Amino acid sequence: MKPKKPISQEERELFRQTVKDIKPLNYEPRANKPATANNLTATKLQQTPKLQLSKTSLEANPTVVTKEEHLEFSRSGIQQRTMHRLRQGRFAKNNILDLHQLTVAQSQAALENFIYECRRHNCRYAVIIHGKGYRSSSSTPTLKNKVNLWLREYADVLAFCTAKPNDGGAGAVYVLLKTAKTRKIVPTTKKR
Repeated sequence: MKPKKPISQEERELFRQTVKDIKPLNYEPRANKPATANNLTATKLQQTPKLQLSKTSLEANPTVVTKEEHLEFSRSGIQQRTMHRLRQGRFAKNNILDLHQLTVAQSQAALENFIYECRRHNCRYAVIIHGKGYRSSSSTPTLKNKVNLWLREYADVLAFCTAKPNDGGAGAVYVLLKTAKTRKIVPTTKKR
């Protein structure tokens, strides 16, 4: 193991200057209400911390999809049974984000905030309604293609696929998110 190089006074001063305005985060206990993003405010969107991007996001360059084309993506290690359950929509659908009537920039901010809130509340599944792009000025659905790209970029998104017709069909996706790591439970010894 190499010995650590001592830090110079100049580097110490640079570090102090960099972190002088940083304030500690306030701890908020987890609420039991579902994460929704239907009533997002501009200030809340601006305050959302950046999510961790996937290391493979640069390699994932999906092709352009049409209005009725189905979307599907999963990271390596996702079991077929889990994907089948996701495709069937077999989960509680109380975490819904509707991106209708939003611009591309607003949609990206809303999506990032929504995924952040889902992770904060330890939500495993979500539904994102992006629409089919019937009002799009181009022949391809702009928002559907953007959501297809953005979801692949977030490391917290494990998989997503086109929703069932009763949940939006080709205009929505089911999303599988990472959950918090389970804590190790240490067995207690019984007293005799």
